[in-house]
Formats: sequence, C-alpha cells, structure tokens
Amino acid sequence: MDAKLEDDLWLDDHLFEIREKIVARAKELLLDADNELTKAAALSEAAKEYAPGMRFPDPKQHSWRENILSQLSAVTLISALLAVVFGCIAFGISIATEEGEPVPDVSGYIDLVKIFAGAVVGSTGAAVVANHSRAKTKA
Repeated sequence: MDAKLEDDLWLDDHLFEIREKIVARAKELLLDADNELTKAAALSEAAKEYAPGMRFPDPKQHSWRENILSQLSAVTLISALLAVVFGCIAFGISIATEEGEPVPDVSGYIDLVKIFAGAVVGSTGAAVVANHSRAKTKA
C-alpha cells in the first residue's frame, strides 16, 4: 500500500510542476497575442505543448459495427458465404435421408466448410493486424 501511496504522491508533484509550466506558458501566449486569445484558448494551447495526448473520445471513432465492417475483405465475405453454403448442403443431405437408410457420407462437405472457415479466420486476422499496424504508425 505504501508503494501505491508514493506513486500517487509522485504523480501529484509531477502534475503540479506541469500545471505551473502550462500556466506560465499560457501567460506568455497571452502577452504575445495582444488580446487575440482568450485565457481558455491560451491555456489550451499551452497544455498541448506539455501534454499533447489524444482526444477522448476520438472524433474519428466509429461504432463497433462500422469497425467490424471496415475489417472485412471480399475474401472474408466470400469464404464465409461458401462455408455457410457447404454447411447447409451437408446438413440438408443428412436430414433428407429417410429413416432407416444409411446416412450418406458428408465428410467432404464438412472438410470444405472447415477450409472456408479457416479462410475466414485467416483473412480477418490479416486485416486486423494490418489495420492495427497502420493505426500504430499514425500515432
């Protein structure tokens, strides 16, 4: 608990020092601006110099649905569609057999479903990694 308290005290001291620097810089900006800046605008500009940070919430943020849709590629969508189609074919063949008849071998269809499901996972994963890498380079 003592380490946590020491960290909090260090942070308070550090933030107090930064606050003093921001206020001093804001005063300089106000003097240089010849009444063209308000106090709030000067403080804002000074704060950006010492702690630029990121806006929260990010104005570029989209809903989770838009984020997911932006990650989907044509390969992902086609692979997903084919996985569903072959899965439905296998399921349809399985239930279409009359009772008492031997169930036809649908393992080939199931193997195709597995292949296309793997393609969905692979292409989506690649898109996520690419977008994540792109976002890191922008920051």
